[in-house]
Amino acid sequence: MKLHKYSAALILFVLAVIFGLWFPNLDLRFSVPGIIIHRSALTHSILLPLVWYQLAGKKKPVTRFITMGLFLGVVVHLTFDIYPALFGGGALIYFPWLGRFDFMPVEVAGITALVVSSLWFAGNIYWGINYYLKSTGSKTWINLLAYLSVVIVLFGYAYYCGRGWLVPAVVLGAGLLINF
Repeated sequence: MKLHKYSAALILFVLAVIFGLWFPNLDLRFSVPGIIIHRSALTHSILLPLVWYQLAGKKKPVTRFITMGLFLGVVVHLTFDIYPALFGGGALIYFPWLGRFDFMPVEVAGITALVVSSLWFAGNIYWGINYYLKSTGSKTWINLLAYLSVVIVLFGYAYYCGRGWLVPAVVLGAGLLINF
């Protein structure tokens, strides 16, 4: 493989990470009543990277690196959204046509939404890391880049957002260990 193909792939990887970090909050700008509002299950999931993975996968270095970047960006964003102190109201996942389980009795709706949202985040983070690592392939330098990128993106996003990094680091670390 020629070096220029990998340099283009690395640039696209960085752009895909940035897009992946931004994509889940697209629902803040473009809402569809009853379907997409902030923290929608459609945007706060690995759905976009998974579709890309199925369509483009890891056939070429460029598509492999874009796939990796999308998964990494979305997963890091989701780990920052799981702060337990923030759970409540808008911090819970909004499921199209189900909402945040407001149709249930008040006593049950809150705990149901919390449990389902927690499971939603955990499942998407786990599978996002799984596919992120799966898309790296077997080249040692790409695997090293993949692990190093997790650390860089995690701390870079924490700095950018002005938020703590400990909870997301523990979640990502646990996800990487489980998938290792």
